[in-house]
Amino acid sequence: MTDRLEVSEMKLLRGDIIETLYRTYGTDIRIAAIRNALRSKGLLPEEQLKKCIYYLGGEGKRYIHVEVNQGNWMDSLAWLNPVGVNLAEGDKDDVGVIFDEGQARNSLEVTERKMLRGAVIETLYKTYGTDIRIAVLRNALRSKGLILEDELKKCIFYLGGEQKEFTHVEVNQENWLDSLIWLNPVGVNLAEGDRDDMGVILNE
Repeated sequence: MTDRLEVSEMKLLRGDIIETLYRTYGTDIRIAAIRNALRSKGLLPEEQLKKCIYYLGGEGKRYIHVEVNQGNWMDSLAWLNPVGVNLAEGDKDDVGVIFDEGQARNSLEVTERKMLRGAVIETLYKTYGTDIRIAVLRNALRSKGLILEDELKKCIFYLGGEQKEFTHVEVNQENWLDSLIWLNPVGVNLAEGDRDDMGVILNE
């Protein structure tokens, strides 16, 4: 018979991994760094961590993506997919993932992030048919106040990520703010109200 306590601990660990990747969203981090971030849970065996990663990135879940380092698995890079963001923000549940009750989901910060994603979609809809630089997009959003580059990057990663693909970005490797961005047709559907996304709030 399965040890229920052990099962609960594994579900909590999966939640901790999602939370860790949500805090670093927009940056790929090594699995070794995830393990270090979870050191308050005690020494985490590599095999146990690997099982959690396999679950979260497996078929039918795809909450995370892993670029595997064949030489050293702990040096593999991991990041959240947009559906993993939905899970972290409380818009999606998974029977195999438990979040600590003390962790704030559906907080004011999360709502503001969803509204910023909506503002990005609406701005790109107004310029649809023209590729614009991300720096221009940022300037167009200045009515929302000063938007940090890191926060804007998180929004754009979400909107253009796997299973969403509302936007497309031609990345400028020298200066990310000089990258070109535009709406994909499915992003037009979102802007026109014919499609919903739990991670995006549009103006009424």
